[in-house]
Amino acid sequence: MERVRKTYFNSLANSKAQVTKTLDELPVSSAHPFSPERTLLCRTNDGMDEIDMSSYPEEFFFNTVDLGEMGEILLRRIAGFGNHLAVFEYFQIMQAPDSTSKVPIASGQIAILAVSERTPTYYDFCFADSSCNTCCWTARNTFSGISHSGDIVNGQDLLDYVRIDSSSLTEREICVFISGYQSTKITEFLGASPALMVADHVDKILYIIPVPLDAATIEDATIRCPLVIKRGEDSLIRSILPKAATDRDMMCSTSRLESPCFLEAIQSTDFTISAPYTTAPGFIGSEDLSRITDHKHALLVTNAVTVPSFINTKETQVIRFGTNLEFKLPNQDLTKETQPSAVVLPCIFGSQLQGPIILATGRVPLNIPFTDEAAVQDYYHHLDNVVVIVDDRMTDNARNLASSYRINALFILQLTIDSEPKNPDEVLILLDSANINALTAPAGPKSLVLVQILNKFYFYRGMANRAHLNTTQLTFGFKVTSIIESEVKPQELQKLFDELPIEKINDTKEDLAAACPQLQALLNQKDLQELSMSLVKSFSTKLSNAIAPLRNAYIHFFKDEYQATDPESVKKENTLLGELRITTKHMQRDLEPVISSFANMMSSKRTSKRTHDLKWLVRQAQIKSNIESLKLMTCETLAGYLEEHAMDMGVMLLNIETNSYCRLLVNLDSAAIDASLCCDLDSRVLHLEGLDAGIILEQSQSDHNGRLRSQAGPTHPILAVPYLGQDKGIGSMLAWVC
Repeated sequence: MERVRKTYFNSLANSKAQVTKTLDELPVSSAHPFSPERTLLCRTNDGMDEIDMSSYPEEFFFNTVDLGEMGEILLRRIAGFGNHLAVFEYFQIMQAPDSTSKVPIASGQIAILAVSERTPTYYDFCFADSSCNTCCWTARNTFSGISHSGDIVNGQDLLDYVRIDSSSLTEREICVFISGYQSTKITEFLGASPALMVADHVDKILYIIPVPLDAATIEDATIRCPLVIKRGEDSLIRSILPKAATDRDMMCSTSRLESPCFLEAIQSTDFTISAPYTTAPGFIGSEDLSRITDHKHALLVTNAVTVPSFINTKETQVIRFGTNLEFKLPNQDLTKETQPSAVVLPCIFGSQLQGPIILATGRVPLNIPFTDEAAVQDYYHHLDNVVVIVDDRMTDNARNLASSYRINALFILQLTIDSEPKNPDEVLILLDSANINALTAPAGPKSLVLVQILNKFYFYRGMANRAHLNTTQLTFGFKVTSIIESEVKPQELQKLFDELPIEKINDTKEDLAAACPQLQALLNQKDLQELSMSLVKSFSTKLSNAIAPLRNAYIHFFKDEYQATDPESVKKENTLLGELRITTKHMQRDLEPVISSFANMMSSKRTSKRTHDLKWLVRQAQIKSNIESLKLMTCETLAGYLEEHAMDMGVMLLNIETNSYCRLLVNLDSAAIDASLCCDLDSRVLHLEGLDAGIILEQSQSDHNGRLRSQAGPTHPILAVPYLGQDKGIGSMLAWVC
């Protein structure tokens, strides 16, 4: 096993010759299972080696670390180290998506960290170069630009981290490794959920670096090297090793540790950031194809589910998947396996999977007339209806192997429970905690997802199509039995809303409420945020344009014609202001549900459990809503806020004394800061109404040259105006909302 660097599984390869052909196109030390002989074929410099797997139990090849559960544990541990890790409170936690990638260097910030539990002992977090120089909890500054924190303890929890200085960071390749204190075997930390993470301070993400703790991968090692890093201009290039670089009977506690595994890890590292491997298209075998393509409906099932009675299997092509892909023949009965494999691999698309040793559990396909993934996917494409029934056994590390392909279908997740829920609250608890990995891996954006608990079905998510089932009226956990079809074209949404009259937008709120979860499943985080921002901006522009005539009329009259001593002028000013306020409030009320739906929209493909996703969404919304609101703020929006929130008390103006303010800025590192000398209430203008303040704030920025002027230009809204008194000279006044 120690020769294997990466495992591959071609779910369409049914002979040793095909497996060998697959390995011939892959790097040395690549391996592929061949189940009929219980062997693992491994490519070497001298040809193919066959590793006997018959003596290994299935559990040897995988661990069931749940990233959803780990996320909860990490959040608790991070909160316990608030003095050190407060910056990560709103970071997203996810597994590193690629083996090699770049992370921007945030100089002086925590770059890499390990959070663990001292069970059974210290999970030491260390660094080494190819010359066996090491950096650890006692030798903290061995390498230029890398500063180790040492051990930080909170109860049983342990934190170690390094800060990186971009100006002095070494050019050498550095191995990141874990050392069991007092030469403790790394496998003994299994169950304590230690986490090694790389921080991306630009995208606000903590990437979990997989450190396998199972005996199949690391045997009896006491040090384990999962990661190698090196400098790349203003980025840190990190490469996750496909094979465990390990050593035994040693630990790191000084600035040197003689071990060949450091050089081995660095030499085996590939820092090339490349596209994923794909198989080439081929020809479809036609002999058995007609027997399969006769059916226009397909039922895909894992090997531990029971098919509901309302599904007609006689008129349907049944496809079973788990550790392999099997097309059932017309005369074959579909029976539930009494002792199914504990592994469920996302292999329904015929794509070649690559990753950890769990793929060694893959088996040869049965009754498949297709020779490549393109043919399998073309078959799925021409089906009229697809139903997928899965159970809750797929682990996170199996889900992470899934290809980028998705299928739109009716998905039914069958939960394994000990007793029937007694009330709706217990149903919701089961749905919230359900392992949905087997749904996340293949489910497309137009899918209807149901959860089956015993003989009852509950709505989980799905698209709205009133011709089949109006899901806009369904709540999470509502009992359902029907199938839904619908369509999402996210790239056309902005154009659609740009063309839609503003009075019609509110009519779409139910459809949008149903579409948002599907957009979350369809788009990645970056695309989702870009779509959300573009739609919010589009709506804000539409609102601004709609009230522009009334607003311009009021501003023109207020600036050029208003006479406070003329009753008719005062009456006209009140009329114009009233029309503007009423129209603005009505439009804001109509658009608020729609804007809110898109403003809060973000990816939910996080972990295996919905509970962790919901908590993450709440945390993200708290900070993202403020940040995005600031980015999208316009003068019209600011005026609306001031009118709504400062209608009664109004806005007061504070004169900022320029010289005193400059002296204050010079002494910001002082223990006591007294700002009272810098500001004072303006004796001439003490109070402005909310809307009037918003107008003055916008109109005065072109002449604003004081210290508080906007660095983004006069069109960017700020709560500051230039001195209003002609005798005051150049300076700024702070608008203080009461």
